[in-house]
Amino acid sequence: MKKKIMLLAFVATLLLTSCSGKGSTASTSEQVTGEQVTGEQATGEQNQQLPENMSYAKLPEDVAIRVDGEDIKKADVDFFYNIVRKQAIADSGGEEALKKIGPTGVSLEDYIKQMANERMIMFHLMKKENPSLTVKDEDVDKKLKEIEKDEGKDKLEKDLKEAGISLDECKFLIKQSLYEEAFYADYFKKNPISEEQIKSVFVMRLEEMPTHHAKHILVETEEEAKAILKDLEAGKDFAEIAKEKSKDPGSADRGGDLGFNAPKLFVPEFADALKKLEVGKISDPVKTQFGYHIIKLEEKKENYEDFKEQIQAQMEKESYNAYILGIFKKAKIELAK
Repeated sequence: MKKKIMLLAFVATLLLTSCSGKGSTASTSEQVTGEQVTGEQATGEQNQQLPENMSYAKLPEDVAIRVDGEDIKKADVDFFYNIVRKQAIADSGGEEALKKIGPTGVSLEDYIKQMANERMIMFHLMKKENPSLTVKDEDVDKKLKEIEKDEGKDKLEKDLKEAGISLDECKFLIKQSLYEEAFYADYFKKNPISEEQIKSVFVMRLEEMPTHHAKHILVETEEEAKAILKDLEAGKDFAEIAKEKSKDPGSADRGGDLGFNAPKLFVPEFADALKKLEVGKISDPVKTQFGYHIIKLEEKKENYEDFKEQIQAQMEKESYNAYILGIFKKAKIELAK
């Protein structure tokens, strides 16, 4: 399955995210209405509250959606939907899996139907927004050759065959993926995020950043904590003691490792002790509502360069999602009754 997701990353993205922007987890209609789509909504039942710019209408039989007076053919939506559906079946082990609950609380089958509609709407709107942007066939062929090189041509053909996806369908997905990448890049070429903006957000959000990499051992009594502290001072391994004695089910198996976190995410007593520690040092027993902790600070990152890429990525995501949502909300969208 991992290889197939690598091979057809665009399909996997469709199953995990929506057309509302890179990395977004809410569908475009959900962002507009503020509500999660129900099973009836996803399957086309007409008793739901649609966004103000969407309505049902009597359209020609061969038309699935009308956007600002322009038609999206039912055959095009069905073509796209069937590709994604076939890949979902191949990845999940059969058609029965499509009945399971998907990312938005409806069946995976219904989720795919909703995503197919929304993707086709958004690609239509993107092309209206930036009509000069195109993806050439040679770009698709080049990307396909890169996939063949990474995966192996025989492996590619085998995976496509197992998924029931033709080479032309694969190229269609690649073309859409490349188009969205180009659209995304063009947006930030015209709307770059400056170094000053990133630094400003860094200063404002530093307390929320995962700056401290800590380990801890949690026990019930102060006596136990003091005994463990003596063992550590005598040179015993922190991780081994944590695995043996820590009462924290979330970290004991990892040797007490909590990973990188913002101190403010912990209870106040723990956070205060963590912030006072120097890298490599171990705290005295710290009492919290959970018991007594021995804390070790493994690493600390508080420099701008440590978080620049992370902040920029988040800012880009927020900016792009707002832009895409704005395009969607301005459009008049009619769905076939």
